[in-house]
Amino acid sequence: MKRILSMVAVVLVVFAGAAFANEKAAEKAAPKHITLEDLKALKDAKKDFVLIDSRGGKYFDGEMIEGAVNLPVDKTTAESLAKIAPKKDTPLVFYCTDTACNASELAAYKALAAGYTNVSKVPDGIEGWKKKGWATTKPKN
Repeated sequence: MKRILSMVAVVLVVFAGAAFANEKAAEKAAPKHITLEDLKALKDAKKDFVLIDSRGGKYFDGEMIEGAVNLPVDKTTAESLAKIAPKKDTPLVFYCTDTACNASELAAYKALAAGYTNVSKVPDGIEGWKKKGWATTKPKN
């Protein structure tokens, strides 16, 4: 009986370890969420990162956070990302309209799937940025 209980305990420990490892792997594969203040600090410090506006079509109103590149979620591919961020360890920060918009989340997951390792999203998006009174710009053609 003790032998059976010992075997069961070993099996439980092995499965618990595997479950924990999978949870950690999933956690690593998710984009980080950063605040508007975090984004502003990155910009103010002139940190090396690529800011990506994931809005497209009718959702893109021609106004962007200064320094951003407009890459709509439906155009976000490994190839399009490689054009703006050739190195896979380049920090990528995605945003869209606001917390109700999921374009930046989808685009961030596409970047992770393409092998990018430092991927973040700003849930409050451009609407939150504008509410703070921070500057926006029109894209350059």
